[in-house]
Amino acid sequence: PWYDSWAARIFWLLLFSTVLGGILFFLRHRQRLQLQLQFQAVESEQLRKLDASKSDFFTQISHEFRTPLTVILGMTEQITTEVTSSPAVTRSLEAINRNSQILLKQINQILDLSKLRDKSITLNMIQGEVIHYLKYLLESLQAHAERKSIDLQFEATDEIVMDYDPERLRDIFLNILSNAIKYSAPESSVWIRASKINSEMDESFLQITVRDEGVGIESDDIEQIFEAYYRGKNATASGSGLGLATSQRWVQAMGGRIYVESKLGQGSVFTVLLPITNSAIEAVNSLAASSRDGKGQSDLLQAHDHHDERPQILVVDDNEDVLSYLRFCLSDYHVILATDGQAALDLAINTVPDLVVSDVMMPQMDGYELCQALRSRDVTSHIPVILLTAKATQGEKNLGLRHGADAYLTKPFDRTELLIRVEKLLDRQRDLQKQLVELAPTSSEETTPVSLVEHEFLDRIRTYISAHLTEEFTVIDLANQMHLSRVQLYRKVKALTGRSTAVFIRLIRLQHAREMLKRGFSVSESAYATGFNDPSYFSRTFKEEFGKIPSQLLNS
Repeated sequence: PWYDSWAARIFWLLLFSTVLGGILFFLRHRQRLQLQLQFQAVESEQLRKLDASKSDFFTQISHEFRTPLTVILGMTEQITTEVTSSPAVTRSLEAINRNSQILLKQINQILDLSKLRDKSITLNMIQGEVIHYLKYLLESLQAHAERKSIDLQFEATDEIVMDYDPERLRDIFLNILSNAIKYSAPESSVWIRASKINSEMDESFLQITVRDEGVGIESDDIEQIFEAYYRGKNATASGSGLGLATSQRWVQAMGGRIYVESKLGQGSVFTVLLPITNSAIEAVNSLAASSRDGKGQSDLLQAHDHHDERPQILVVDDNEDVLSYLRFCLSDYHVILATDGQAALDLAINTVPDLVVSDVMMPQMDGYELCQALRSRDVTSHIPVILLTAKATQGEKNLGLRHGADAYLTKPFDRTELLIRVEKLLDRQRDLQKQLVELAPTSSEETTPVSLVEHEFLDRIRTYISAHLTEEFTVIDLANQMHLSRVQLYRKVKALTGRSTAVFIRLIRLQHAREMLKRGFSVSESAYATGFNDPSYFSRTFKEEFGKIPSQLLNS
């Protein structure tokens, strides 16, 4: 039969050989593939360990660098403030300060990058209006753009209320925008757009695009531009390769994404997408509420609410978006707003706020002039002033301090730093109150130039009251003597002593009575001589003030 023929046997032999060869080939290929995968796994693990080692090295060395850099910055500021130097030395100190700040920023980026990789850093999300916040950030780079003759064009929808981390969004936005300005030619433009978009899955996103007319990015670089320490062919010598890498990881941490489109010689477009959610705690006095308050000077100049016992802060800036952001930052305080220095001065004279936060560059009267005007008037001379500006040179800071400013913050300022500065200045005012309620300064070391001025003001009040101890001398009488309105006098005395005008007048009478008791006068003599017609009322108020009844002091 055919299957016993030699042809069939040869066929079966060839078939068996082919199958066997295929099986052997498959086994050899599988073994080779397994070896290759094992090699790749080992290589990947080695690369991972190498990358981790590199990250750990940079983290450790960054920690080591940050401490001496902080010392350098502190000592530079101290030398600049306390030592009168030649212009050349001043410029050198400014250069030290500027370059130290750059190094410190890069070190902080390395540490943030390390924490992001280890997932050991958390977001501080708030719910608020984000468009005004972006406009505020943009305003802080206007001066830098103007120095390069670059026009910044911002286009946005009216209002987007969403969850976001202010500090991280600031880092992302300013890094991208700073790069756009850095790589743009003079006399060019940078366009920024912020809008709400919806995906096919009915998810809402905040889309921020930054488009420039700069040098563009090589196609080979686009794929790697978000890698840490990578610097493209067109990167400047001052770049560290960390800004975009950190920005991408912050965007990803917020559930968003970032990408870039670019053509060499025609510019670049960076796009950031962040999900719009509303689950975080809504900020009190949020920017959304601020934006709905309306426009115009009449709405921004707000009257003092006598029922609001919180410290009153006057905020001054000619940019309404900055005003809105500052109101949000200071939402724990009673905030009143003004849009220029002259309006702020009028408002400060009428309401006597507890603190002033003012921009420097404003129409009609700038921040320096406002500060000087406040210091020159009796009713406002005690008010602490914080100046804000986009100009970051030490010379600008010194100019503000010479005009009487108590603190100087560079835009974009850190919200936490602003709040700390405000609280410390208010604490200083409370310490000043304790010193001023006594008849005289306790010692020359404790007496600052500001407290000396305020001592003189209160000494005038004491003089007027002392001259009318046996007469009826009312708050209105004192206000007329001091050439102030009743409200102005109340706010000034309250700021300096922590007491109302009527209570302070009573304190001065009691202090005189205490001195008379120490000199041996009787309780009734001391009471009637200082304007107290009711000895029992005198004894009660004396004990409330000094902790002893008058007879105890008389017999001691």
